[in-house]
Amino acid sequence: MFFDAELYNTLDKPWETILKFLGKTLPDLGFYSEEPEVVMDVGCGPGYLSKNYIFPCFPNLQEMIAMDVTPNMIEEARTRHPHPKIKYVLADIEDG
Repeated sequence: MFFDAELYNTLDKPWETILKFLGKTLPDLGFYSEEPEVVMDVGCGPGYLSKNYIFPCFPNLQEMIAMDVTPNMIEEARTRHPHPKIKYVLADIEDG
């Protein structure tokens, strides 16, 4: 499987839906806590969403594990969106 990280970065994404889910739906479900949290972003792609949208929604974030099955997506994420609390991992969720 191959996805081009550069091409992916140019595509339109459903940001409004994602922001509503993170900012409204999860809190309405009582998903957030005062305890330190570990968050997993499965299919993180090039990391933009992980760092700029998901990360800020978790004020007690201890660590984020952001994974993708595509090597160039993980390489792009590590290069363009590094953060000491985000660990970008090359993995396939189906291999569990």
